[in-house]
Amino acid sequence: MVTERRITHLPAEIGQKIFREHFKVQGGYVYDGQSDKLRNADNTPIDLSLIYTCRSIANDCKNLPLSVNTIHFSTLYREDWRSLAGCFNLVATYYYVLQQDIVLHLAHLITPEMHAQLEKRFPTFRAKLEAERAFHFQVWNTGDGGTPD
Repeated sequence: MVTERRITHLPAEIGQKIFREHFKVQGGYVYDGQSDKLRNADNTPIDLSLIYTCRSIANDCKNLPLSVNTIHFSTLYREDWRSLAGCFNLVATYYYVLQQDIVLHLAHLITPEMHAQLEKRFPTFRAKLEAERAFHFQVWNTGDGGTPD
């Protein structure tokens, strides 16, 4: 009489060891920028067929392929991302300028106690802030009371 052995009937610890060994790939995964997908290090597709065999195995293995393999990313150039990268650069630069501007406009709200705390760690901060603030309001002539306190 032949008895059927199923991987789903094994103790959980043994099943997990088998699944880990099955999904472990030599060299891990590599991000392919052209196809926008992960692939095995040897450029073959990732084999997830075991996960698709049954719901029980899928639940047991859902995070295993990514947790047992190293994922390698490298820089890439994609023509279709070029304009998006330019937009991102513009937004990031503008955001940085806005941050500086708001600090300069709100600097008069820094209390003497706050300045005292800042001077403990950054002794030259107040003088630099006041100089930047005076320069900012002189150049931009905003007319909103930009004289240093």
